[in-house]
Amino acid sequence: MHFFEKTQKISRHFKANAKGKMRTKIVPSSESAHLIKHKP
Repeated sequence: MHFFEKTQKISRHFKANAKGKMRTKIVPSSESAHLIKHKP
């Protein structure tokens, strides 16, 4: 599944007035930083 399709599916869970906030939180994996695994 491509980024665009995933974004469309995720957007269905956000209210209409929160779409802008959603777009700032969801970025392609190529543009995101990797999470560091936490050792307990």
